[in-house]
Amino acid sequence: MCGALNTNLLREAAKSDKNTTAYVTAGRKASQFVARTKRELVAEFTYKDNPQFSEARAISKFARELFLEGKVDAVDVLYNNFISTLNQRPEVRPLLPLGELKALDSDVDRRKCRADLKQSGIEYLFEPDANGVLRRFCCRTT
Repeated sequence: MCGALNTNLLREAAKSDKNTTAYVTAGRKASQFVARTKRELVAEFTYKDNPQFSEARAISKFARELFLEGKVDAVDVLYNNFISTLNQRPEVRPLLPLGELKALDSDVDRRKCRADLKQSGIEYLFEPDANGVLRRFCCRTT
């Protein structure tokens, strides 16, 4: 049922230079692709039918450690971006090193949201601030 979904994602993965790219895979199809195309497989993670956040966290922690130990220069994530049930587009997003942080594009009218929040009388406080989050993400070794 998801043949095209995997095929399109693996076609995008094939665009990377196989001599300079190491792979951490999630799922059997991705691991088979890496083996079949004689690319370097650093680690293979398996998922159940319904992946849990903790499983994704294990992958990100492993990739972060590779980066912090200097074993890789960058970490990119290749995934299918869900647009609709009939359209999913493979995308590559850099994860590490952190580059310039940009605001996400959205269709949200920020002025209306601010006005709605002021009317509700509810104040939201986010902790830590953006710099604190970045420090924790970049410098945490546990």
